[in-house]
Amino acid sequence: MIRALVVLVLLACAQLPAQIPPSENMMLYYWYGGGPRQPSTMHHYIFEMMGECLGIEGEPFGDIRWISADFVMRSDYRRLAGLWISEPRTIVLSHQTWGDPAVISHEIIHDLMRLGNADHDRSEFTDCAIKDWVP
Repeated sequence: MIRALVVLVLLACAQLPAQIPPSENMMLYYWYGGGPRQPSTMHHYIFEMMGECLGIEGEPFGDIRWISADFVMRSDYRRLAGLWISEPRTIVLSHQTWGDPAVISHEIIHDLMRLGNADHDRSEFTDCAIKDWVP
């Protein structure tokens, strides 16, 4: 399995530089606006819940850098609700999803299990992640 190379770029504008085209093995991720934000007790509670569900203790919650952004997207212009970055350990959430337990739990599973984007079909995402609201 070829590991995808993830290049993170902070943008001043939402345009791809011509010299860095996206490819099958490289996906660029962008976020714009916003900045570091202090997580709430809900974020910490969800972190603890996901660790218990997965049966693992990840690195300390306090080591995660949290960012709230105006928008998050991939280089193929697909808008994202959130993004996990392995190094430095960071979770980026859009302002709209900052308080969404389903999105928060999804990104925390990435963090606790150190899973990249290609691993979304793993059972941990369906077994442990908080589901969307049920009417």
